[in-house]
Amino acid sequence: IAGVRIALEKHFESRRTLGGFETPVTRDDGSFAFHRVAPGEYVLRPYSDVHVPRTFPLAMPETGDVVDLELRLPRRSGGFIAGHVVDDTGARAPGVTVVAWRRGRLLARTRSAEDGTFRLEGLEAPGGYTISAHSGDAWGRRVKEVELYTADLALTVLRRGRIVGRVVDAETGDPIDHFEIRTAFERPDGNRFHRTWSPFSSESGLFVIERAEPDPVRVELHVRSEGYVSAKSPLVSARPGGESELVEIQLERGASLRGAVVETDTREPIAGVRIRCHRREAFAPYLVDPARESWTGEDMWKPTMSHDDGRFEVTGFESGETVHLVAWKDGYGTVTRRDIEVAASGATIEIALPREATLVVDARFTPRPGEFHVVTALHREERPWPAAFRLSRSAPGPGAVELAGLPPGRFRLIVSRHTRRGGGTSAVLLGEEHVRLAAGERRKIVVDADELERRFASVSGTVTGAVDPTRVIVNVFSKRDGEESYTPGNVTCEADGRFYLAGLPAGEYVLVFVDTAASPRVERRVPLTVANRQRREIAVAFE
Repeated sequence: IAGVRIALEKHFESRRTLGGFETPVTRDDGSFAFHRVAPGEYVLRPYSDVHVPRTFPLAMPETGDVVDLELRLPRRSGGFIAGHVVDDTGARAPGVTVVAWRRGRLLARTRSAEDGTFRLEGLEAPGGYTISAHSGDAWGRRVKEVELYTADLALTVLRRGRIVGRVVDAETGDPIDHFEIRTAFERPDGNRFHRTWSPFSSESGLFVIERAEPDPVRVELHVRSEGYVSAKSPLVSARPGGESELVEIQLERGASLRGAVVETDTREPIAGVRIRCHRREAFAPYLVDPARESWTGEDMWKPTMSHDDGRFEVTGFESGETVHLVAWKDGYGTVTRRDIEVAASGATIEIALPREATLVVDARFTPRPGEFHVVTALHREERPWPAAFRLSRSAPGPGAVELAGLPPGRFRLIVSRHTRRGGGTSAVLLGEEHVRLAAGERRKIVVDADELERRFASVSGTVTGAVDPTRVIVNVFSKRDGEESYTPGNVTCEADGRFYLAGLPAGEYVLVFVDTAASPRVERRVPLTVANRQRREIAVAFE
């Protein structure tokens, strides 16, 4: 098959394409190649408009090449939607990407031909498709509720425009020469999406954002600069093929959070510690990911780093606001601090960093095709639990899984099994262990995931009623401690309404079923009591 784009991915659970690799397109003979691939476990993911999505595991050896791989892709079957694309003058528009969505899933993609015609194939559901068209130079409105076998759908695209503006100091009116902008596009159907932060340098404070979606799409500009409080612009629009009116954004000077980082036992200053301030109510692994900077929203600051004397400064806070922070460095345990109040005159704190604890888990389980396991350490020395530090590592196969950079204290160690299916994964909790680690300790434990699942209780059942079961998510919480969750993220029901939950210690729980398709959302709460190794079956009805 020629013209199929191939992605090489490392992390099963994140579906993140590896940086540094091109995504090659297969040649006329179907061949492709990746070069200079490090040893390890990977996934090859072909992208084709007319074939069923598939993923292919790849084990790269310590030495030598992997050659003569054969990726077999079954062709899609089903119906079609066809039509043509025109521009704002009524002329046919070739080379425009046309996509079909249904219930949030991208199901087909094609490009308009030289005469502007297109045909989306491989569609099976009877109706309710959303069709959109776009290219690097043009944008089109989405057309909703398109029926299968529509043969004359007309799509209109408009030329993209430019957003122009200026960033100044609110007090002096002087231009700010270094700043970052993040655009938030609001479409006529209410859909809203953000782009990443983009840096600008301009002695006059002027900026231009090219290829913006044109009127009727409205754009909100989020602007930040070191030492200033971030701000948002009024909603603006670019004329199709033209510019917006000049928008001026004023930034006010912000308060500062200063402090020092010291080693817990020796009280010696520590240089090179990363500190990130944020407003998030729950801890997330990307808080300690320096590469997350370009995706950071207004509720997360860029990481700063402590100097040789351990001192650091974070700027740009609103006077009187309350923030949280996380501090980390290789060789030390990650520390979180919450509810730091920053007055107009600033605030000063001290962060004590302990030597890291390391937990090496000898994960034992029966490997099955399409499955991998995840080991997660939940720190249990700080409240609330959702905001406490946690660290996850995946285990594509049996063997050692190392969790480094842990703070000392009590941990709830949970093991979950993840199954790749279609474009995503499903997960089930298998069980847990509890460990206490000292600063600087390195401990190895054995966890038999198959035995865990047998030791703990499980509950299965069926969701019935006037709902789409695939849009119903399930969460399990301890009745005694409502902050403690017993699901690895949101669990989604199968198409037939079936669900399966496992890894429950003996006790009382509340199962929360939420119909995410309803507006407002509708939920059902089901109390549940289980004993160790017990297997329960329940039914949940949405009237």
